[in-house]
Amino acid sequence: MEESHDDKLVSVSQTTPSAELGPAPIPAVQLPSLWSPMTLLRVCYRIITLTLLLTPVVLTFPIWWFFNRGRLETKKGELRTWWVRYLAWSLQRCGGLFIKLGQWMSSRGDLLPPAVCAVLARLQNKVKPHSAAHSKAAISALYNGASIEEIFMEFDDAPVGVGAVAQVHRGILRPTNDRPVDTSTTIASPPLEVAIKVLHPNIHQRISTDLLLVTLFGNFLSMFPAAKYLSIREEVANFTQMMHNQLDLRLEAHNLQVFAKNFKDVPAVEFPTPIEWNERVLVETFHPGLLLREVLDNGPTPYDHMIAQAGVTAFMQMILHDNFFHSDLHPGNILLTFTHTPHPASFAEQAGAWFSTKIDPSPSTRVATQALFQTRTLDPDTLDNLRRAPQDSWTPILSRLKKNGFVPRLVILDAGMVGVLTDDNLRNMKAAFLAGLEFDGERIAELLLTRSRHPEGVRDPDGAKRTLGKIMDDLKIDTGGQLPLSRIHSADIITRVSDLLRTHHISLDGFASLFVCCVLVEGVGRRLHADMDLVQPLSEYL
Repeated sequence: MEESHDDKLVSVSQTTPSAELGPAPIPAVQLPSLWSPMTLLRVCYRIITLTLLLTPVVLTFPIWWFFNRGRLETKKGELRTWWVRYLAWSLQRCGGLFIKLGQWMSSRGDLLPPAVCAVLARLQNKVKPHSAAHSKAAISALYNGASIEEIFMEFDDAPVGVGAVAQVHRGILRPTNDRPVDTSTTIASPPLEVAIKVLHPNIHQRISTDLLLVTLFGNFLSMFPAAKYLSIREEVANFTQMMHNQLDLRLEAHNLQVFAKNFKDVPAVEFPTPIEWNERVLVETFHPGLLLREVLDNGPTPYDHMIAQAGVTAFMQMILHDNFFHSDLHPGNILLTFTHTPHPASFAEQAGAWFSTKIDPSPSTRVATQALFQTRTLDPDTLDNLRRAPQDSWTPILSRLKKNGFVPRLVILDAGMVGVLTDDNLRNMKAAFLAGLEFDGERIAELLLTRSRHPEGVRDPDGAKRTLGKIMDDLKIDTGGQLPLSRIHSADIITRVSDLLRTHHISLDGFASLFVCCVLVEGVGRRLHADMDLVQPLSEYL
């Protein structure tokens, strides 16, 4: 394995998250120079490879579309999705950047047919894995050369999930005396069940080459006058930084600590706790659960509106309260588990528990009586049985869980891509949301005009106000003065606003990651609870 000398310097153990966690030190992106002979050779090879992989996809699309449009939901669905499966295979062969594109596409059930989304959803955690030998070598380097047998009581060679830039193994750490335990969380004393995330081999080189191509393409588009006001160069730089951050798992460990601090009082949302990490490996607490993608595939369920409420509320808190938001919230990065919190024990129940321990003072009785008054999580075996159950059994099983008092809890994974707005951007965005609640398009246009990077070059400010006013009026008429997810089409709104920015020469920057995140959350929320009104959660945080 190609080893960075930094790995030995930055390998650290778990520390309790500080009460004053500041932003992680983000290393500046340094893309390879195009004029380096080796880089130029890699770029040419990459262009040839992408051309060979994607040209057949483009050429066969018209044929597939002509013969299969409107027929994807028939009994021959698997046969009719041959082109989509070929697209997914091609994106996987193209590498991490294109896999990420496929993951985002799979979340847009309002724009793409469900059969297409179902095929692309396989890219969320079923990418071709790298070898177990590579993972073991990287983990051994994290633990100063110790063997896998010395580190773990159990270690699964087969990964439990494979993503665009890394894969995850499950293991159980051996008990050690020098491993600190975070008493502020639910972590039990060692041995500890953990998830081990390992970057794919040579992923830095492949992603860097692709990002260099994206940067060159962005610079080319920026040469056209009409593109100047879409801030393509700046947004490409932001996207490049976001993707590069995923290649340093030290940043993800820091992000997880920040999210845990921000959501410590939110019982419906949880994040893994980092244990040990360096640039290439992250060991974190393991959380059994159902992937949200599995829930969507087997829906609708009795919990859909509760899951949507928890997810949208968490997203609102990330943006409007914490200004620290997860930028990759596709269904493959969200686990669902169920917890049961008993009602406060009455005096009679407490007395009964006390007498039980007096009659039988054994440890098992003491543990059993204490469990009656503690929050408990659905056990992994029950979750596995639910996962294997036929689709038509999901609703009855989940209905029984709901009747017995179990509520959903979201475990959010893969926190490598996060976004933070500047103070000015955050203030303007909150003001725009407030104006949006009143469908005041002219007020939103004023905010866009005041924060344009080139206010002197704005063309027809009054016309821009009227245009955005018309967009908001159309939205108000379409939604009846509310904001239900079923009537909001963020992709269409973003397209119309982009046209407005280009036409009136309003130059903005810094919102690409937020737009991507909003589109992902909207797509998931729409599938879970399309009639959910966004006015209430927006009002709470504004």
